[in-house]
Amino acid sequence: MSSFEFILISIAIVVGFGISEVLAGWGQQLRLRRELHAYPLQIVASVYLLSLSLRFVWNLWALQGVVWTFLGYLLVFLPALVLALSAHLLRVDVLSLRRTPRAQYFAVQRPLFGLLALFPIFAGAGTFYGRVHLQPTFGDNVLLLGLLPFAVCSFAWMMLSENPRHHWIAWTVVWAVHIAISLMVLPTLATP
Repeated sequence: MSSFEFILISIAIVVGFGISEVLAGWGQQLRLRRELHAYPLQIVASVYLLSLSLRFVWNLWALQGVVWTFLGYLLVFLPALVLALSAHLLRVDVLSLRRTPRAQYFAVQRPLFGLLALFPIFAGAGTFYGRVHLQPTFGDNVLLLGLLPFAVCSFAWMMLSENPRHHWIAWTVVWAVHIAISLMVLPTLATP
């Protein structure tokens, strides 16, 4: 097993835990849909986490040629931990019915959106590590790096505001950035 395969598998396992949290929450909410009404912002957030998790694992293929060190591994592993923990925070515990999906969304907003605001920074550090070892130029990534502050600021805004309208505006910005980055990055990666 190569070092890249080891890193990919270990990160995919952690990201898989996060994906299973999202899917388990959806399944439980579907089972109890008569007693518990879904909250649209919670669904938007969970779809975003699922999409971001899949894109994160996919983007790891760009780091195949990196000579790995423990520091590089930590820099790439940290965003996976953030995704898994975010998914766990967002999941509504519908079996105990202690909180509605709306109450859960706003009860965890500070740690959840704080983590998601840090995700682009942590992911950027891992990407920077990989790019330094693969290609020293950043010319193609200027637009990509210019979009990330919009997502970070949107998550910070959601962390501080309890107004649902503010969250809808911020989610619109986050999704626009996510789609733009996906359109720029995904076509450039080799198919695994």
